[in-house]
Amino acid sequence: MEGSVRMLGAKERALLLALSETEYCTSGTLAKALGVSSKTAQGMVKDLREKLQKNGADILARTRHGYLLQVNDRALFETLSSGENAAAHFIPSGSEERIHYLLVLLLGQVDYVKLDDVSEELYVSKYTISGDLHQVEEELAKYHLSILRRPNYGIRITGREIDIRNCTAHVLANYNNMMPDGGAGYRNMAQRISQCLMSAMHKHALHFSEINFRNLVNTIFATIHRALQHAFIPLLEEDSAPDINENVYAAAHYLAELLEAQFDIRLPEPEVLFLALNIAGKCNYSSADREDENVVIAPEIMALVDDMLESIYESFKLDYGTNFLLRMNLGQHLVAMDIRLRYGMPIENPLLCEVQKHYSLAYALAEQAAIPLHRHYGRNVSEDEIGFLAYIFQLTLEQERKGFEKKNVLVVCSSGGASSRLIAYRFEEEFSKYLDNIEVCDVFHLEQYDFSKIDYIFSTVPIHQKVNVPIIRVEDFLNQSSMRVVQSILEGSSADFLSAYYQPELFFPHVEGRTKEEAIFNLCTQIDRVMSLPQGFYSAVLKREELARTDFCPLVAFPHAYKVLSEKTFVAVGILDEPIRWVENDVQVLLLISIADGEHPELQKFYLSITSFMQDTARVKSLIQCRDYPWFMRLLCGENGGSRENNTQKQNSKTQKEYESL
Repeated sequence: MEGSVRMLGAKERALLLALSETEYCTSGTLAKALGVSSKTAQGMVKDLREKLQKNGADILARTRHGYLLQVNDRALFETLSSGENAAAHFIPSGSEERIHYLLVLLLGQVDYVKLDDVSEELYVSKYTISGDLHQVEEELAKYHLSILRRPNYGIRITGREIDIRNCTAHVLANYNNMMPDGGAGYRNMAQRISQCLMSAMHKHALHFSEINFRNLVNTIFATIHRALQHAFIPLLEEDSAPDINENVYAAAHYLAELLEAQFDIRLPEPEVLFLALNIAGKCNYSSADREDENVVIAPEIMALVDDMLESIYESFKLDYGTNFLLRMNLGQHLVAMDIRLRYGMPIENPLLCEVQKHYSLAYALAEQAAIPLHRHYGRNVSEDEIGFLAYIFQLTLEQERKGFEKKNVLVVCSSGGASSRLIAYRFEEEFSKYLDNIEVCDVFHLEQYDFSKIDYIFSTVPIHQKVNVPIIRVEDFLNQSSMRVVQSILEGSSADFLSAYYQPELFFPHVEGRTKEEAIFNLCTQIDRVMSLPQGFYSAVLKREELARTDFCPLVAFPHAYKVLSEKTFVAVGILDEPIRWVENDVQVLLLISIADGEHPELQKFYLSITSFMQDTARVKSLIQCRDYPWFMRLLCGENGGSRENNTQKQNSKTQKEYESL
């Protein structure tokens, strides 16, 4: 009987439920109920009959009538068809589920898996499984993994252990319901891991967001899962060993001890280092959260922030180079992100789709800012990471609209005096819009200083005592040649500024194209007939498309050149005759943007208006239906979606009622 616990799979139980003890069922009826062919149903009946005969039942077959379930030993049969023996065993239905199932299966063991066994288990052909494996390999390639095929043995995953860990953390966390126990083992382990992690957090004063806590639990689950299979992280080369601070490293050692006791395993030193890396890459680096150490944003990090903001300026002409709060938020975020990107540690953002849908401008800025990060680290920056950056840019956009909460800063030098005052003067000159008070102090008087009203410290020297505010080393921070005066955003002005960007002669109601390349080329051709485009403009737009996608909302894309080429700012509106697949979305409206050099005091308002339009599918569909420039301008200014005729009738009715009331 012990063997029968594992004998009935999900489709076998479904077949058992479809059979009747009182009426015959044809193979066609069974096939329809199971979603398989009649031939497959007949084979399943044969297999199930063999198992039932050992467990108090049988299946009778009668020509032209079908199959009848016959129970000979009711008590023995019910132990098979219910209770523990009916424990969930996931059988995928469809290619997408099979791909995830194969990933779970391959990552769940280190031995070879035979395709014949998988084919028999899933009731599909070996040819079907082979076809699914091509997409499995595409998923594995995202983690730099591949499938090793060995004749007479089968297949297994091969690659670096750290990449297998990253892939395992993602797959088993999201598809553990496909595991043999239905995910019960994962949930049990995750709960025990959470308890160990909470103990380490409290002991070493570590702080994680809820999202990062779950990410870390999944990473530790993958570590335990692999350790139980005797698969361990190799020793890092000396020149690639990370610089982890003492508190994080001590927390990793303590966590390893708890995990060893909890799961009866041994984690060697490279595994402890792997835990430390993941803790450092997911920890909150806010000084208010730190009790025993300072949060220091290194000059190298601030240099990356410079590159990110310069990239945004080159593409969008939005000048955030001296936005003090944005720089600080990005700098603190990059402290942990730097570790993740250096060591290829993925992180999942469960709110990614919502960010892309509702904060499309912020996401576009974040995607542009990620381009220099890709160059610096030699790795693609994932959409999940870009989503986290988008939060920061969205906060900046909101602050720009609503005003700023000015900050207080302290400038620290080795001896105070003229050098501190000189830096303070430079701060006042460059960042007065963001700062309320600037104070100076030398390093010798820090112990007596009251930091309760200080938000940030800028220091030219190391600070060894504990302070509860972020510290920024300023050697490189103030040496950027690209410091530009921040232009005030004019709030509350009318929508007349839109006419500076949109002209009726650059509204094209019919554009052809079966691919995005064709669509962009044809739109550029029509623009060139109205105004002469600079040489290489089309190629510059395509290059930007290669760097990052521009279809953040359904039906709309806003392609643009990766650098400034035109001497005149313009937006060309093109409506395709038929929608085409861009990258993530089907697109029918193109908003090709070119921002020239110079002052653009209302540029942010322009971007906000365009993203508001893009996010409103009703307005976009109304434009596709009407294809009219005046109507487009009304839609930009907030006109409700729907047909132009209906909206005109509503407006006339409203005017008539107002007239009658007079």
